[in-house]
Amino acid sequence: TRAAVSNLIMVTSSLPGEGKTFSAVNLALSLAVEADHDVLLIDADIAKPSVLDTLGLENGPGLMDALADPHLPLGDCLIQTDIPGLKVMPAGTQRLNDTELLASARTEALLAQLEAGAPGRILILDSPPVLAASPAAVLAGHVGQLIMVVRADQTMESALRDAIGLMGACPHIQLLLN
Repeated sequence: TRAAVSNLIMVTSSLPGEGKTFSAVNLALSLAVEADHDVLLIDADIAKPSVLDTLGLENGPGLMDALADPHLPLGDCLIQTDIPGLKVMPAGTQRLNDTELLASARTEALLAQLEAGAPGRILILDSPPVLAASPAAVLAGHVGQLIMVVRADQTMESALRDAIGLMGACPHIQLLLN
């Protein structure tokens, strides 16, 4: 099961504006510069993707395109950055059935395929905020670890408790104070 896979990490927050993309990008950069780490940063915030803008990369096919078209070569959906150990997968084309696609067995298969592409690869998913979009709860079932970004002096305890309650599908949840 996915729960046993600790190299799949989802970064999310309760609400927008708490620093989840900033945290996901910095985690990916930090891990990628380690000697033996191959890191794939996946922009899974389909409605408001911002990983590419944050890193100054050009958009291209990505996660949702790979899920919608099983014949699309995965290599077409990955962008090699100027950091040797870091690749990025854009969010891809938004569709009406995004949540259903993310909940499907196809997502499980795609993540397994991305892991198999480089043994020991760490996959970091920049997810939508939990209380703003339903895909976050769906994605939590596919990962082994979840980092919940908490913005100092902004995130309400009630929102944090509600968000964590929705992430029950993930066995390991850590908080990151931003």
